[in-house]
Amino acid sequence: MIGARARRAAAAVEFALVAPILALLMLGTWDLTAYIRAYFRVERVAAEVTNLTGQFERLTQADINQIFSAAQQIAGSIEVTQLSGRTIISAVQGTAQGNRMLWQRATIGGPGGMFDSRIGQPPNIVTLPANLVVPVGQTVIITEVFNRRVPWVLSVNLLGAGAPETIYAFHIMRPRSAQLAEVLP
Repeated sequence: MIGARARRAAAAVEFALVAPILALLMLGTWDLTAYIRAYFRVERVAAEVTNLTGQFERLTQADINQIFSAAQQIAGSIEVTQLSGRTIISAVQGTAQGNRMLWQRATIGGPGGMFDSRIGQPPNIVTLPANLVVPVGQTVIITEVFNRRVPWVLSVNLLGAGAPETIYAFHIMRPRSAQLAEVLP
């Protein structure tokens, strides 16, 4: 019969074998939860910024700056306006030639081209997601939000999660009461 001391020793060895696996599982779960949280936060920022922008009768650069400040407040600890993130607000109008970008304003972004607009640049004809065509003479506001998320170091090394990822979300909405065809100084 195995004595109490042998049972405790066996339990200690079992725990020593299982504890690192449990710790990795818990930390991996934490990393996945942080990713999902960042993804949903970026999506929320895109929707809220578009909604906020669409409420203006006319936009000034000061209004845009306040909207960008609100974007970061909504995002909380998830960076959407500095080096690890970017928020871009654009206005696109339907023309006979297609969707023409009227204007675009963006926060500081990461290094060279990391967070360039996926919609396009003004004053070009642009293709909207899902080939959305804006009716001639109407305007839509598009907000694009980027966040560069760096996975937990062991996720990268042990699980092959790869290099930092860019989380991207966009939202499109017609302005409520005006065309918002320009941003005033």
